[in-house]
Amino acid sequence: MRLLIIPLFFLSFIGHCQINDDFSDGDFSQNPVWNGDQNRFQINNAFQLQLHDTAAGNAYLSIPYNISDSLEWHFSIRLAFSPSGSNNARVYLMSENGNLSENPNGYFLQFGEALSGDAIELFRQEGTEIESVCRGTNGKIASAFDIDIKVTYSTKAEWRIAVDWEKSGNFILECSGHSLSGIENPFFGFYCLYTKSNAAKFYFDDIRVDHIFIDNEAPKVDQIEVLDSRQLQIQFNEALDKASAEKHENYLIEQNNQAPITAIQNESNPLEVLLSFDQDIPPNQNLYLIISGIKDLNNNVIQQDKYDFYYSHAFYGDIVFNEIMADPAPVVGLPEVEYIELYNRTEYPIALSNWILKIGDEEKIFTEYTLKSHEYLLLGHSLKVDSLKNLGAVLGFSSFSLNNDEQKLSLISASEELIDEVFYSNRWYQ
Repeated sequence: MRLLIIPLFFLSFIGHCQINDDFSDGDFSQNPVWNGDQNRFQINNAFQLQLHDTAAGNAYLSIPYNISDSLEWHFSIRLAFSPSGSNNARVYLMSENGNLSENPNGYFLQFGEALSGDAIELFRQEGTEIESVCRGTNGKIASAFDIDIKVTYSTKAEWRIAVDWEKSGNFILECSGHSLSGIENPFFGFYCLYTKSNAAKFYFDDIRVDHIFIDNEAPKVDQIEVLDSRQLQIQFNEALDKASAEKHENYLIEQNNQAPITAIQNESNPLEVLLSFDQDIPPNQNLYLIISGIKDLNNNVIQQDKYDFYYSHAFYGDIVFNEIMADPAPVVGLPEVEYIELYNRTEYPIALSNWILKIGDEEKIFTEYTLKSHEYLLLGHSLKVDSLKNLGAVLGFSSFSLNNDEQKLSLISASEELIDEVFYSNRWYQ
């Protein structure tokens, strides 16, 4: 067994090992017992598990283990040929069936595919139907390879695949994705598909399947995002039990005793829940969302937690065009730079993310910025920000140009409401 150096993004509280086999005992039929096509595999002189057939076909070995809320798999794999659609390997991380030749439900890593874009890819399988969870770099395993693999599955239903390409102990994240597993009695194993010329060129070694940690804590909210006046998207810190997550009575806005009419868990990301209300969320005030009765996949329950959030909504005239510098020449105490100044007239902050500034027919999209109560904001070209920053807060756009003689300016919120509009003329300042 080689020494493993685990970087920080895989650092975890490792518990007892479920599977640990480096084949140094020269046997795979006991301690532990690998079931399947035992007559088509051998332990070679390097104490590796090696496919050992004499004709084209397919072969597998598998072993059961106990499910845990978080798992880590480690193994070495070598294919001494350029993989293809007819010569490739699947490593089943979770399978409902020990017979890997019968299209079992589960998750597997694919090593090899048709054409030359071969990448390490994680698939979810339901019988003959498969869907990709995440895919690594195209072409990385298009030719013969010998690598170490590390995979983790967390309580957030997140899969992370890291590869030690040089077998030096340095694992590099290759891809990650979300998929919630419902498998309760899994098998781990190898499935090889091969032609006669490659019937003895598959090698596996250093197999480990570990518990990472046991989750005894109730889920928490990482983020509450207001999508519009009647929708909230909640991001939790781990995957949720679907029934409790979609019980709309488990959520309540404290200020107006308002519960959503629906709560829908994101199928592709079980950490997210979308709440929809039949009345507008109160704008421009500090709000609290009370959550109770939500369970994670280990039945840890939120008894009652309260999270603050803010719904920023501007009305016509809340923010106005306060100053327009369309023709800065000749310079009189100011930089020779075109700009527009906005002013927040209200007693509350207003988020400008995805707002639109229209200069004639051209639209400029605001990046994430919150204009505080009674605060001014200069808008100009991103290349001129340094020239304006001594005058106050500045937000730059990649292109920005004002006509000297006349121009229509419009300020439109992210919800497509007109906030202010002006048509200026050179008669204003001459």
